[in-house]
Amino acid sequence: MNNYYYHFLTYHTGGQYRKAAKRLIKSAKSFGIQIDVLQIKDQGGWHHNVNRKAEVIYQWYKKNKKPFVILDADCVIHQEPVLFKERLSDLSHLYCKDKHWFISTGVCAFDCNPVITSLLEMWARNSIQKRLSKEPIKKWKSDYALKNAYKSISKFKTIDKTILPRVYGKPYWLNWGIKTKDIVISCNERCTLYEDGLYKQEKRKRKDNLHVESI
Repeated sequence: MNNYYYHFLTYHTGGQYRKAAKRLIKSAKSFGIQIDVLQIKDQGGWHHNVNRKAEVIYQWYKKNKKPFVILDADCVIHQEPVLFKERLSDLSHLYCKDKHWFISTGVCAFDCNPVITSLLEMWARNSIQKRLSKEPIKKWKSDYALKNAYKSISKFKTIDKTILPRVYGKPYWLNWGIKTKDIVISCNERCTLYEDGLYKQEKRKRKDNLHVESI
């Protein structure tokens, strides 16, 4: 068994994502990695399910008080993720940009210390407040929610941050100039459950030569 500084987590809401989580666990075992799987009840749609991510993670963190890396259930590990064997920083994440930069929670590592406790608590609280508000959940992505919590906490506490290499979270439809042999973790290997309750296979063309087990 390999020794890692971070504990590995994933979460899902059953159905197709349970199958994806099993595939992730299988890929992790190839490298001696054990993943804690957190399952919650389906909230009725993808946006609502993602909104619960912060709460589920924070509850696990309060109970276990360990550094951890969260992987989306539709990730697959292809090489030993050696970066996670040692502490990186308070927060380590993939850099993503839509109209604005945000923190991708698809692969994201958190240390265990007071500043991260504050960050996770605010992330969870913001998600709860959003759910209780009248604003449509679909306009509130978990990734942007974490970015907003980060910006708020950073005003009065220093958060040490590391940007993970893109090979630690490469979506299959993006190239990024990455060679297949260098990919450590691929992500978004899924069918997507939309608000109408139907699974729709991603139709974007694969931009690498990985052979990923279908679900």
